[in-house]
Amino acid sequence: FPGDGSTRLEKLWLDNLMKNGFTVFAIRHGGTIINGPHSATYLNCPERQELAKKHQERLLGGKDFYSIADWLAEPLIALNIFATQFDEIYLVGHSFGGLAIFYSLIEFAKSQPDLVKNIRRIVSLAGSTGKLQGKDDPIIKQWSDYLRRDSTNKRINIGDPDQNLKILRNAYEKIHSEVRLIPKSIEIMCVMVEHDELVPPKEADDIIQALGRGYFILDTREKADK
Repeated sequence: FPGDGSTRLEKLWLDNLMKNGFTVFAIRHGGTIINGPHSATYLNCPERQELAKKHQERLLGGKDFYSIADWLAEPLIALNIFATQFDEIYLVGHSFGGLAIFYSLIEFAKSQPDLVKNIRRIVSLAGSTGKLQGKDDPIIKQWSDYLRRDSTNKRINIGDPDQNLKILRNAYEKIHSEVRLIPKSIEIMCVMVEHDELVPPKEADDIIQALGRGYFILDTREKADK
């Protein structure tokens, strides 16, 4: 959050993934500002930015308004398109993306039980998947801070912070109450940094405990970003 993981994926790892036979779809968030000073970080496509300027586009996507609810469903939209095209699908999400892929996979398992078997693995990289411990949970406080920052609003148009906090709270509660709807055939991997500056390892442990299975990989060498 607010969505530069796809750019890093493309710049650092995409080439090796494709060389190893993977087809890769990297999501961009609807509501991302596409003709602002920070847009290059999120689009990684100068031609797209030029088109945005030419046609006076401000946001990525076809709507005037977006919320966190739209972002949570972005992996679900991709699954509905691609699940009939591929026999093996791997879902990978970083930070907020971890929450979104669990949320979308649960919804997909309910709506497409015959196709969910095509998903082989879910990889949550420092995923924000913790279990809320009450009204003033630190996870929600952290989100409240990020949603209200000027730096955030210069990068994305995501709507009312208070409404988004309600959506986020419901999403966290959903992934923990319904996570066992994910079929046992899907491998779960949660990769965390021991001293991550934002997402503590406990958030991975929380979702694995709720699921009752999964691999918890802890990186003890990586240092937090000061």
